[in-house]
Amino acid sequence: ASDVYKRQLVARALGVDRPRAPPSHADPSLLCNRTINSEDDVLYLSQLPLLDDRLTTRDTELLVSYLTAPYLRIPLLLHFFADEGRMHALGNEQLQSIVEACLFEPGPYSADAPPAPTDICLLYTS
Repeated sequence: ASDVYKRQLVARALGVDRPRAPPSHADPSLLCNRTINSEDDVLYLSQLPLLDDRLTTRDTELLVSYLTAPYLRIPLLLHFFADEGRMHALGNEQLQSIVEACLFEPGPYSADAPPAPTDICLLYTS
């Protein structure tokens, strides 16, 4: 188990910051064994997870970056693994659990979220 997971278990056992559920496998901090709050944190990682060498370093960085975007990560991950070159990586159990967590675990919901934009600017290039 990673250090992040161990810290969360100890904190829960001591009654400090009691989460209602165990740590999510969709959490990039759990995957990288370091606190990750944004894509900037991913860029400053000195070492990325190996994942049984199923993904290249670039692909691993992309995957971890996608996990930092809670509302976009499902379509980003599905598109990521739809590529023939990456589909074989789903043979790794850790990657399977990440995809399952992204698809089936409920994420945070904010009722106070700003309204969706009504105007969208489209740029056409030819």
